[in-house]
Amino acid sequence: MRRSAHLFFAAILLCGFPFPTFSKSLSEFSKPDLLSLWDLAQRHDASLEAARRERDAGQEALPQGRAGLLPTVNLTAERARERRWSDEPSLEGGVSRERQDLDQTRVSAELTQPLLRFENWYAFRESALRADLSEIEFLQVSQSFRLRLVRVYLDSLKAQLQMDTLRSQLTAVEAQKRQAESRLSAGLVDRLDLLQATAEYRRVQAERVSLRSELEAHFRELETLTGAEFSQLAPLQDSFEPRTQVLAPMEHYVQRGLQGNPGIRAERLRKQIARQGAHRARSAYLPTLDLNFRASHDVSETHSGASSGFAEFPERETDSVRVSLQLNVPLFSGGRTTSAHREATSRAAQVEEELKASVEETRLSIEVSYRSLRHLRDSLTASEAALEAQEAALEATERSYEAGLEDMVQVVQAQRAWFAATHEHDQVRLDYLAELARLQAAIGELDRDFLATLNGWLEAA
Repeated sequence: MRRSAHLFFAAILLCGFPFPTFSKSLSEFSKPDLLSLWDLAQRHDASLEAARRERDAGQEALPQGRAGLLPTVNLTAERARERRWSDEPSLEGGVSRERQDLDQTRVSAELTQPLLRFENWYAFRESALRADLSEIEFLQVSQSFRLRLVRVYLDSLKAQLQMDTLRSQLTAVEAQKRQAESRLSAGLVDRLDLLQATAEYRRVQAERVSLRSELEAHFRELETLTGAEFSQLAPLQDSFEPRTQVLAPMEHYVQRGLQGNPGIRAERLRKQIARQGAHRARSAYLPTLDLNFRASHDVSETHSGASSGFAEFPERETDSVRVSLQLNVPLFSGGRTTSAHREATSRAAQVEEELKASVEETRLSIEVSYRSLRHLRDSLTASEAALEAQEAALEATERSYEAGLEDMVQVVQAQRAWFAATHEHDQVRLDYLAELARLQAAIGELDRDFLATLNGWLEAA
């Protein structure tokens, strides 16, 4: 492919006219690649940080569930003062009123170890699954973010390449316009050539203005994701050849997707969680058995007597140790247990259906992406053939124009067709990468390693 031979229409417009040059307005550092953008996004994006915090919170389900199987220990201290009055008959036949003051201090420690609590056991197994689910959900959010980053990057790169094409086209059309003016002054062509060149120049200018708005929108979205401003990206290498990439049979990707897709993995965990929830609800019918150990130390002091005087008894200290087994057999809870079990069973059935839907959706996504990749390979072959044909047509039109057999209208049309074929070829190559990223996401392998693979196909900064 000899694209550079026509970028500035040099073959027919040389004629001693200098062409304007375009210098880079940005430093090499200002052309980030995918990995550098991903590193920036990890530190900047609020949605990723929120998902990370949610993952960390979900990991706490495991120690909380485990706590239901471990002993609980409580230490209590109590300081009490009690006053009692009583009427006591006297030997003389009267009644004497007595008062008793009791000061008591008690310190106790109690340990309770569940021995037989099926509800706590199923809650522990459920908590372990919920911790795993939080990790899978974070992976799902991270992968979705990476897919979005790849999409925005490639969309920005498409607009950037089209802007470069329009810039080259504008340069060529501007040179055409100057040449038409010169040849018109020499009486070699009529005014129609100049009008055609001028109209084409204005058309390209208008298209460039419209595309600039689209490119700025893409860069603004990148800024939202990464927190940094960019006006250029590392482009795709000219040497990248999608047809050299080996595609395994479609069923191979389907099987990998059914095992690795984070959506399916999350639904499978939710299915297990729902089953444990049903077991936990049903275990409320079962008895519970706890071991209790209690040790206490009491200090009491008593003052008692009638109105004539009080007697003070010596301080008394008491130590006690109590070990017990507590059995609880649930008999009736107003129907709550039965209702809870029905609810848990229905939710388990719901998750089962959601898992089936996720499997079908993933299978369809993989099949569509796989077929699109194969179609894009064929489209790439077709676009190369079209580009070669337009290149040959442009060369022929150039020679005919120089010989006076063609006018500027045919030259502009041939040049426009060649630039369109160039743009189409670039689009197909980038569409291939976008579809490949969607396939990797469907099988659950759109990770940093894949970003590094994509990054290797970009030009080094």
